[in-house]
Amino acid sequence: MRDGDTEAEGLGLGVAVAEKLLAMGVSEVVIAAGARNLEIAVAIWRARNLHCWHHFEERCAGFFALGRSRAKHSIGRPVAVLTTSGTAAAELLPAMIEAYYQGVALIAVTADRPADYRGTGAPQAIEQRALFGRYADWYDVDDIDGLALIPTTMPSGPLHLNVCLEEPSGSLLKGLPALAAEPVITVPALRVFESPVVVEDFFGSTPLDRCLVIVGPVAPGQGGAVAEIVERADCPVVAEAISNLPYSECLARRLVPASDVQLGKIDKILRIGGIPTCRLWRDLEKNVLVEVAHLTDLPFTGLARSSQILGGLPPFEVYKGRDDDQAAGQIGLSTSGWERELAVRTGEFPDSEVAMLQALATLIPRGALVFLGNSLPIREWNTIFPLGKHRCFANRGANGIDGNLSTFLGLAARDEPEAWAIIGDLTALYDLAACFVLSQMGFSGRLRIVVVNNGGGKIFSRLPALEDDSTGSGSSGRLLVENRHEADFSAMAGLWRIAYRRMASTVALQDIGEGAVELWELLPDPVQSEAYWQSRV
Repeated sequence: MRDGDTEAEGLGLGVAVAEKLLAMGVSEVVIAAGARNLEIAVAIWRARNLHCWHHFEERCAGFFALGRSRAKHSIGRPVAVLTTSGTAAAELLPAMIEAYYQGVALIAVTADRPADYRGTGAPQAIEQRALFGRYADWYDVDDIDGLALIPTTMPSGPLHLNVCLEEPSGSLLKGLPALAAEPVITVPALRVFESPVVVEDFFGSTPLDRCLVIVGPVAPGQGGAVAEIVERADCPVVAEAISNLPYSECLARRLVPASDVQLGKIDKILRIGGIPTCRLWRDLEKNVLVEVAHLTDLPFTGLARSSQILGGLPPFEVYKGRDDDQAAGQIGLSTSGWERELAVRTGEFPDSEVAMLQALATLIPRGALVFLGNSLPIREWNTIFPLGKHRCFANRGANGIDGNLSTFLGLAARDEPEAWAIIGDLTALYDLAACFVLSQMGFSGRLRIVVVNNGGGKIFSRLPALEDDSTGSGSSGRLLVENRHEADFSAMAGLWRIAYRRMASTVALQDIGEGAVELWELLPDPVQSEAYWQSRV
């Protein structure tokens, strides 16, 4: 083979696309097959070193690929998702947006009709160039030479390859070879990590009790290194469950609930990791006298007001290890006043939503993967999570409830012995097709999909504009935003033929069960849940 030649020369554009993905480091592709992308799909399927997943629903496929790109097996490798043409390609937009705001290397390969079909109104001929706008770098490809223009370095965020194809013939498909190339291990863009001295310089001579560290989403593999920076800062800390900080007595003593922080008594805040979930973060928009700085690998400050990015997060190898086993199974902080107050409130309302999640956190084994759905589950878990016990994930890029279950299944698919999704009812309804992929996972461990069914979007009941309706009797505002329903999630379990359990009290959360896949429907007491939140006012 001459220099510059490829194995795909003369074998068609589909094989060239598969070869390009291998050169970019891709080892997994999620295929949503159709007529237009058949040539690419067959070429990818025949490639010896590309693992293929299959999904009929493109939005689920995109979020499943997003989850795979964040899983242990895929760290350092982009994951691709392949669709056919037309609105099938457009279904990837939510996942591409989420990948953009998380800084995830998700590659969308969309098959397209030839360029001269554009603007004609011909079937499945929409304008697919730059389909994802600012949320992805894009290349429009109609021949192998066009593929050569695409760099093989690992992308730092989403990438869109739009490939124009003629409908393949049977003889072309039969002649597609089995590519033997292995995925190239690509190198991500260099991150700039600033030493802890920069943090010390930021806080300067400000009294420590007027400084605060907020730790948002951090990958589990970086939590230990981030903890060393937090401990060195030696000031109060708000840490969310998805901060993935390991347990230490030092951290446990200095943790404070976000709801207890009074911004009028804070001069400086350092945010580490992704954008925090807590309401405190949004309140900073109006508290412009508080100086804010960030350590993050993302280019976003997460605030519409002025603030500064000091540098990136420490790389994984900075962390040298520590003994984080001691007391890592505790719920909250056994020595803290706010933890004792939480225990009193949940004891008073034992079947409230928060009390049931607290029991669930006790039940889930240490080291398990826990995916937290956006809306109430992630906020309630932030209230009760056991520091250092679980590896926690969420989709906090755009904060949407779409694709949460698909992302979880992508995270858990290949190498997780213990995986739990804790999601709201509307989140589950939004992603009903996600479980299509379960039969391909061959999951041999324990996988639990926990749906907290409170009858609608109860997070909206706590909007400030609706605070005057505390009884839950149903003002027009609450009825409008809650999307109340009477769905029975046993039907969801039956649809995908997985075991189902219904739990209407905290007492029921004692038997974890054996391996395999189960769907748990939690039905918290609505009166107790409302009373619990009123007790916090």
